Amino acid sequence: MENKLQIIKIETLFIIPVFNRWEPLQLLLDDLSKQTSQSLKVLVVNHGGAPAPKHITDHSLVSVTTASSRLWFTGAVNEGLKKAIDCFDMEYLVLINDDVRVTDRNWLETMKEVSADNTLIASMALDSNKKVLYRNIKFSWLKLRF
Repeated sequence: MENKLQIIKIETLFIIPVFNRWEPLQLLLDDLSKQTSQSLKVLVVNHGGAPAPKHITDHSLVSVTTASSRLWFTGAVNEGLKKAIDCFDMEYLVLINDDVRVTDRNWLETMKEVSADNTLIASMALDSNKKVLYRNIKFSWLKLRF
């Protein structure tokens, strides 16, 4: 019998690699819970060896997957991307570190506004007027422009 994965349709998926740093992750989850855009899900990639605490696994936004601690950060990101491709149908994918704070409730909507279709933005800093202060790469999949 073939085992079919259930695909989760979501507007935005956050991939967060975590190596046993649950307290900063909880702060980030609290921030993401307050975003004005609520069509989001968080894929926590636990690559620290210790099981994720119950308050993380029970969080309404969170799905947890595990990866080997031998993979380090890059390997955990790759495992998260594989899981995202296999299990999620999303419009936006955000890779974010577990110690980031997202205190602006409109942060996600702003990121969507300043990005174009089929664009990867590797990192970005905005001022309070939504002016881009720093962007280290912007890659258009269709136009191949940097």
